[in-house]
Amino acid sequence: MPKIYLTGGEAMSGNANKVEVYILDERYVMKGVESPEHMEMLAFQLNKKLRQAQSVNPRLSNMQTVLLTALNLLDELIKLQEEYKGFVELLDETGEKNKK
Repeated sequence: MPKIYLTGGEAMSGNANKVEVYILDERYVMKGVESPEHMEMLAFQLNKKLRQAQSVNPRLSNMQTVLLTALNLLDELIKLQEEYKGFVELLDETGEKNKK
């Protein structure tokens, strides 16, 4: 279940935090259980990534920019998960060797 929603999303409990952010010059209201500072940081970092994609190819529409950025972020996430899994396996192997 997502921890952060844009307004119009599913109803959240009364203790949700709310922040107003701008992403690609569009105003959004984010609600979530995360701190307002965390949600603002997420919006800032997302906007930064989107602007970087736009600067490489200014002809992209906002939707194309969002899709390209989503693919790049997903690629980064998958590679980091694989790297993390490799580190965990290495630690497990090292731990097993030390037990012998």
